[in-house]
Amino acid sequence: MVGSLPPRIGNLKSATKMDLSMNQFSNGIPREIGELQNLAHLSLRHNKLQGAIPDSMSNMVGLEFLDLSHNNISGIIPKSLEKLQNLKYFNVSVNKFNNFQGNLPQEITRLRRLKFLDLSFNNFSGKVPSWFGILHQLQFLSLTNNSFTGSIPCSFSNISTLETLNLNFNYIEGQIPKVIGSLLNLRVLKLRGNNLIGSIPLLLLNASRLETLDISYNSLQGNIPEGIGNLHNMKVLSIQYNQLMSSIPFTIFNISRIEVIAFTGNSLSGSLPNGLCNGVPILEGLYLSYNKLHGHMPTSLANCSQLQLLSLTGNEFDGPIHSEIGRLSTLQFLYLGSNHFTGMLLSYECLYLIASEFILLHSNSRNNFSY
Repeated sequence: MVGSLPPRIGNLKSATKMDLSMNQFSNGIPREIGELQNLAHLSLRHNKLQGAIPDSMSNMVGLEFLDLSHNNISGIIPKSLEKLQNLKYFNVSVNKFNNFQGNLPQEITRLRRLKFLDLSFNNFSGKVPSWFGILHQLQFLSLTNNSFTGSIPCSFSNISTLETLNLNFNYIEGQIPKVIGSLLNLRVLKLRGNNLIGSIPLLLLNASRLETLDISYNSLQGNIPEGIGNLHNMKVLSIQYNQLMSSIPFTIFNISRIEVIAFTGNSLSGSLPNGLCNGVPILEGLYLSYNKLHGHMPTSLANCSQLQLLSLTGNEFDGPIHSEIGRLSTLQFLYLGSNHFTGMLLSYECLYLIASEFILLHSNSRNNFSY
């Protein structure tokens, strides 16, 4: 459907659910929409709506679900929306040209029933508000791709129901608060692309339900904690492009549910365990490039039967590439350049790799293969 939302939309006073998503509606949201006081569910996502959120929407006191994402809506979030006391789901993400500007209104804290809040891909600025900690029923919070500054508030630890916290790609500084580890329901923690410093706090490992931990592209230092291998629910572990040192804890390779291990771009040293793939049967991606790792390629790599990407470029690995790697029929990307590998590569088993989408074997003349 195309065109504008007509003012007569306000005549549908008995409606309880309205889903006009995935259309081509343009121009503004008519103020008459505020007359739909029985409406509990309103979705206008994926349109071309412009202008500001009308203050009249604060009259829609029955709203529990409001999705305005993927539009061109501009201006600020009206303070008057604090009247929507029944609101549980609020999504204003991806308003295409980042037209939401300014600080967040503290009146959001009046929405005490909120469980889902997505403000991502806008141009919100200012410090990450500490008053988020008042929203005690919040389960999902995403502020990714904005211009937030300051540190991560310790008050987040008050949101015991929180399952997803996504602060990717802002300008957040300081250390990862130790109290984040007290969020025992936390499953997804994404802090990628900020200016975080310090070490990975040991207390973070108390969040035993973590499935995704992404703290890449920061300035974290120190070691990867040994206890990280006790996070048995972990599926994605990404700590790329930081300043981590020392060796990779072998306990990580005992997390049977893990699918992605990504440590590219640090200063990690040491070798890899020979039984690397024995404890990670569903591993799909192993990103270890641009570190200081050495030793031979583990013979157990052939046991990673689900492996799609293996990236070891820019380390100090040596010795042969074992022919068993050719049995990895799911492998699509193989990066082995800038190491000291030697020997024969194209054995019978390695012919299986011909189906791979990309193979990078040598770079800067550091490898010494025969074919």
